[in-house]
Amino acid sequence: MFEGKYSFSQDQNRRFAKMNLTRLVFTNSKFVGVNTTLPQTQMIIDGVGVNGISIDDINMIVQLKRAWQYIINEDYPISMRVMKNINSIVVNLNPEEFKNGSTSIGKLMSSSIDEYAEENYLQELLKDKNKSVTEKSICTI
Repeated sequence: MFEGKYSFSQDQNRRFAKMNLTRLVFTNSKFVGVNTTLPQTQMIIDGVGVNGISIDDINMIVQLKRAWQYIINEDYPISMRVMKNINSIVVNLNPEEFKNGSTSIGKLMSSSIDEYAEENYLQELLKDKNKSVTEKSICTI
C-alpha cells in the first residue's frame, strides 16, 4: 500500500500544475519519444519555433500542453469521459473512443479496450476507502 504523501486542495493542485506546466509536459513527452531539452520545451510552449525539432515533436508538445490545460481547468471528477477527453487531446482523436495513435504511447493502447470493464474498475477504485489518493493515482495510470 502507498501512503498518502501529499494533501493538496483542488486549487493547490491547479496552482502546482500551472507553475510546473513545462516540467510536466517535458516529462510526459519523454514517454512518447520526444527528444527535446527542458529549455526547448519551454520555447515551444511559449510559441517560439525551435530549430532541429521535428514538426511531429513540436505538435506532440503542443498537444500535451493542451491536455494539461484541460486537466487544470476541468471541474468534473475523474471518469472514463474525462480520460477519453485527455486521450483525444494528446493523440488528436474523437473523444468517444480510445484508439491507437501515431505515437509510441498510442501503440500501447489497444483499440479493443473493454470500456465497460475500465469504467467499472475506475469507479470501484475511486470508491475504495482503503486506498490512499496516492495509490489511486498510481492505479489509474
